[in-house]
Amino acid sequence: MEHIIELLSYPPIRVPINGKNAVFRAAIWIKRHQNCVTRVSFSASPKDIRMHTVSFKENSELFIKLNSRTEDCTEKVSFSTPLRYRKWILEFVNPLIELNVRIDLGGNMVVTCSPEEVRIENLNILPINFVWSLNCQKLRIVGNVSPIVMAHRLISSWASSDINASSTIKQLIFELKETEGIEEWIMEDRWKKSEEELQYPIYGKIKEYYKMYHASRKVILFETHHDGKKLLVVDLEQYGLDV
Repeated sequence: MEHIIELLSYPPIRVPINGKNAVFRAAIWIKRHQNCVTRVSFSASPKDIRMHTVSFKENSELFIKLNSRTEDCTEKVSFSTPLRYRKWILEFVNPLIELNVRIDLGGNMVVTCSPEEVRIENLNILPINFVWSLNCQKLRIVGNVSPIVMAHRLISSWASSDINASSTIKQLIFELKETEGIEEWIMEDRWKKSEEELQYPIYGKIKEYYKMYHASRKVILFETHHDGKKLLVVDLEQYGLDV
């Protein structure tokens, strides 16, 4: 395994990162020099050795010499060869979550990071329960064939293991088409329907929702419209509801 960091200069400067925890250390290196990173790509070498390539803005030497932290220039991370391994994804994405960076993992799967939320487009890594190990509080999932089924699978994996004790995620958000909605057959397992009005801090009045109690946490699931989009929200916070 060889991870290469390439500076946009003449001639190019390459910094190899090899050995144990190479993916994690590459992410840490990128984070350290975030003020001048513009793009990170992942591809296979002629010998099928995987590498990371980081392209830098012009005048990057000036940025580095001044150690400027006034601007976060990290824009995009792309993988031309899909990054499929759960461990590698977590090692690479988690250190970069706070950098407002878009990570194209290949195979149409894209992770957009920000301090507010992590957004995953076209989640296609199996098993999907690895997302519970992402170091964020809010996770938005879009572009999947069946968001309702995806939500059910994720909650089932959360409830059937010890993930709920270690995960930092407090809210899952799925973007729905107008024709999509909660399907009763999916909600038969451990969910209880409530028509009592719930006042939610962000989404306002919720007239109908489902709730489930597991271990020390209460899970609330509901549909709502926000910012012109239809959403399925799974909230893992405790709101004092009686289950």
